[in-house]
Amino acid sequence: MADMSLEAAEDPYFVSYFREVVKDCPARDYYCIAQTLLDWSKSNIKYVNDSLTCELVQSPGYLSFVSGRGDCDCLSCQLAAAFLACGLGAGYKAIATNANNPSEFSHVFALAGIPTPSGVRWLAADAVMDPMGPAILGQEPPESAYVMRPNVKIIASP
Repeated sequence: MADMSLEAAEDPYFVSYFREVVKDCPARDYYCIAQTLLDWSKSNIKYVNDSLTCELVQSPGYLSFVSGRGDCDCLSCQLAAAFLACGLGAGYKAIATNANNPSEFSHVFALAGIPTPSGVRWLAADAVMDPMGPAILGQEPPESAYVMRPNVKIIASP
């Protein structure tokens, strides 16, 4: 997933498209940029489960511009690429929430690296957590839902 996000963040079409998405954010308003990208993903990509027979991770460009449908790993990969394309840090957080299978990660969401004067603030960016409500930057499943320690991977930091 990290390689796919990094590759998309170097694609001129992908970068210019998502920089256009955030054009109304004030300069250096990194929170606005991250929330706008999260809102775009929530509004434009429909959540669908993977096939029962395979785990599919679509490239961020394909998900954004062709299929428009994917699961949490597809959305996380796409969001991380969009964050990188717009100058933010990006990462992933994988969690296990299934008590019947506690050693297997069952959900992943992107992390937005927001530059601050005191360093980078990492905020959850989960476009699928609340299917009916808005996606809220920084909101993630409660730790009480975790059945094992989450795995965090930082792709790039601003």
